[in-house]
Amino acid sequence: MHNSNGRRLAHRLFASSAPLALIAAFAATPAKAIVIENVTIDNSYGYVIGNQPAVGPQPGGSTQSSFVGFKSPGEQAELGLNYNATADKGGFFFLHDHYCVGVCATVSSTQITFDLFNDGDGREATRFDSQITPGHLARIFGEGRKFGSFDFTVTQVIGDQTIELYHASGNVGPESISLDTGGLAYNGLTHTVDPSGKFEVYDWGTTNLNLPLNVISGFQRSQLIYTATYQTTVLATCPDVTDCAGVEVAFGDPRNNGGVINISDAADLKGVDLNAVELTRPVIGGLYDPVFVKYAFVPAGSDLPPPPDAAPHSTYNRLFQSNVLAVPEPASWAMMLGGFGIIGTAIRRRRKDRLAAA
Repeated sequence: MHNSNGRRLAHRLFASSAPLALIAAFAATPAKAIVIENVTIDNSYGYVIGNQPAVGPQPGGSTQSSFVGFKSPGEQAELGLNYNATADKGGFFFLHDHYCVGVCATVSSTQITFDLFNDGDGREATRFDSQITPGHLARIFGEGRKFGSFDFTVTQVIGDQTIELYHASGNVGPESISLDTGGLAYNGLTHTVDPSGKFEVYDWGTTNLNLPLNVISGFQRSQLIYTATYQTTVLATCPDVTDCAGVEVAFGDPRNNGGVINISDAADLKGVDLNAVELTRPVIGGLYDPVFVKYAFVPAGSDLPPPPDAAPHSTYNRLFQSNVLAVPEPASWAMMLGGFGIIGTAIRRRRKDRLAAA
């Protein structure tokens, strides 16, 4: 249970609920009578740090990146909130990544709605093929209260009926991490506890999600709705963010598939061959790339898509990498974030060149 301070801090943002994302082209024959009339997406986010005024909750655009530090005599805090959530009739770009150290809280939410129509006169039994993206739930041990969570629900609406098709959730608490996969065997699910007693992590890889829909009658409309919400809250006295309690909840490339770059690495890149740079995987504080995912509505009896590749094993060789070296003036944030993108792009391009040569 959150204490009263935790509830007040979280209440300054908004209630939480869930993760999703997807990632491959599916070859099954589309359901001929089911037409995707429209795809809409709604994002929102908010955060609060130290004694600063809360930001949000407020509607978000298709992307949002906020890395905020707080310093006062004897106290520090840091948070990162990064999402990319867009959708259309071709697929998704999807990423949610939150971390919090010290006294701070973050929230973000994405809802994707598919408006479907059966343009034939027969009843259609349809399956929705998609994927859960890789996931990362982590906590750094230390004094103070810390919480993180996701909640992911897929529902179908037919007339005045709302039917839950799938639900998964995860919680990072002061003493443990719990994960409910909704009955799915998540690909490459691993649970790591640092032998030196500094952190605990759950990881998994891309996992197929194949959901039979309730029958849609001839000339009937239906909606398929994804709701995904994420949050972190930490209430810990923290003289130095590099050595304090913290949590991270991430979905969308937490396996380093698309590249991870941290601001603390930037100072080390001058005069260094980027091909020789070993990108580390911190327990928290990593920056992750969005994943593009295709989806398909297919006849219920279609062959299932092939399973994704096995998830690579994750190792962590740093406890925390700060993304905020100092508390810059507001005008500096845009330049800093732009610099991160340039560095990350350069490293990813060189990594791809190496792989192509190999």
